[in-house]
Amino acid sequence: MKAILVVALSLLAAGSALADTLRFEGRVEAVRLAELSSQLNGIVAEILFSGGEYVEAGRPMIRLDRADADVALAVADAHVAQAEAELDGAAREANRQETLFRRGISPDAVVGPVRTAKAAAEAALALAKAERRRALLDRDRTIIRAPISGFVGQPLTRIGAFLEAESQAPLAEIVALDEVVVAYRVPYATRLETLQNSGAESLDALLERVELLFELPDGSEFPHRATPSHASATVDPADGTVTVRANVRNPDARLRPGMSVTVHVTILLPETQ
Repeated sequence: MKAILVVALSLLAAGSALADTLRFEGRVEAVRLAELSSQLNGIVAEILFSGGEYVEAGRPMIRLDRADADVALAVADAHVAQAEAELDGAAREANRQETLFRRGISPDAVVGPVRTAKAAAEAALALAKAERRRALLDRDRTIIRAPISGFVGQPLTRIGAFLEAESQAPLAEIVALDEVVVAYRVPYATRLETLQNSGAESLDALLERVELLFELPDGSEFPHRATPSHASATVDPADGTVTVRANVRNPDARLRPGMSVTVHVTILLPETQ
């Protein structure tokens, strides 16, 4: 994107600063973009969105068939119950042998193994509980939820499709539009000249004096203004430009990623006497 032209140097008002106004072509980019994907292998049982609507973070978007997950959880529950029973028996025997040992009836050769058996039973229960947590997590993951709030695109899968977690294939895209980035390219020579004319001590200080106004493709003015957030640290060797980006409030979602806008850049210059 090349600078179109320098519009003017104008006096804002008596005793006010000069404003150097430039105009550039800009492109709207997303600040937050996320993809729906499955963390499990499974069959799509239900698609809970049609595409184009606004969704809140955490909303269920796709449901997988959870028959296998239910079976895995039932097996994990059984393993926990078994491990609890085995630990109860091992603990009872260990307590009995400890009592006999303290009375001098049971030798150390007997107490040692029952202590080991109790510790092994405790470890087995901990493992069974961890496996149950994994089974619960996998069952929860049969519901694929929106990772962020935003507008969702068309579903990229269908009911009955088999999803492979390893492929990480996107199932839909969600883009947040409450805030977007507008990027525009400025000739570095123009930037240096503006820096000198503005009296700013550095390029970062220059950005603080910049106000951005955005013109939509239909010629109307976007109601929210902004200031640049940052500029690229390198100069593009192809055209000698740097890319400047500004975060822009977009509460009515009028700005959409990929959209072209005209960026009117006003730079406040030192006051004149």
